[in-house]
Amino acid sequence: MRPILAIGAALSLAVPAPLLAQTTNESDAELGAMVETLRNPAIQAQAGEMLAAMSQVLLNLKVAPLAEAMAEIAGEPIDDIDPDQTVRDLAPEAEFLPQDIRREVPQAMDRMAGMSGALAAMLPALRDMAAQMGTAIEDGDYSVR
Repeated sequence: MRPILAIGAALSLAVPAPLLAQTTNESDAELGAMVETLRNPAIQAQAGEMLAAMSQVLLNLKVAPLAEAMAEIAGEPIDDIDPDQTVRDLAPEAEFLPQDIRREVPQAMDRMAGMSGALAAMLPALRDMAAQMGTAIEDGDYSVR
């Protein structure tokens, strides 16, 4: 769950720069569309299914080719590895990861939508701050008060 929230937080932090460069109507419309998309149950379910499927593929990945490539890069001999061993075999505690992802992605998307709403409330202050910074840089006055 934490990685999903970290990704959401990172995406939320990436939003202000483009939004600050747009007019209020454009940014409000874009933010509204993003929130609507994040809160859409069908899209949430689709994202959860896609990420769950990706995690299944990763759990089924055979580790021998990866270990052999790493040993070759390191120039060291490799221990005998079962050619059929998978990530799932090495991390049996991850067996329920796909189900956890499927369940938690919609919740994380709702939280991201909520953060976007908070961002919209902060946009006027952020625009004002950006304008003050621009003026300070143009004037060479780096002590904005």
